[in-house]
Amino acid sequence: MMQMTICRLGFLLESGLRPVDGLRCEDCEFSPRALYRAKRVVTLHEPFYLYRIRPKSIMTASPDPARLMPDRARILRSNYAFFAEIFSEPGFDARLGPTWAAKWLNWPYFFWFSPKAMRLVSRRTRRETLSLAFSGGFGDLDLLTSFSTTPRKVAAAFLKLFVRHPAAGWLADAFFRFAYNPLVVLRDRAKR
Repeated sequence: MMQMTICRLGFLLESGLRPVDGLRCEDCEFSPRALYRAKRVVTLHEPFYLYRIRPKSIMTASPDPARLMPDRARILRSNYAFFAEIFSEPGFDARLGPTWAAKWLNWPYFFWFSPKAMRLVSRRTRRETLSLAFSGGFGDLDLLTSFSTTPRKVAAAFLKLFVRHPAAGWLADAFFRFAYNPLVVLRDRAKR
């Protein structure tokens, strides 16, 4: 994420990379593009960034998790499209696919189908905001899913069902609540 990344001004000017104005969580949209386009990345252990949390900042002003969903949908759409773009470039290293899939396929599941999201945000709001991410179709999601594990492929099928068929939203919610989310918890426990 950008709060842990410092970019040379020359690189930003040369690459034409710009964060999206007005987008909350913009580092999640900008960082993957910047890190992929960088010719060189160096890890430093010295602190160069002070992350300040203010009570009335754009990120902490409201405890309502739905307030960030439209921005997160734009981030998803952008990052899925970016992956599709770099996938079609000559010399694309396919080993990047599973890593990108692991990170970005988890986003909709965590922010739209986690127990907290399903408890605090109405199904209608979750579907409407998630529909923003796939307003151009599911081609980019399908490409990314092709690099993923079977559980994520099944989850992607339920995500598409959720967006395409509002009346079947309860079925997708049930899948995430009773199958996918418990598997994620078991996986995380096994990693510890």
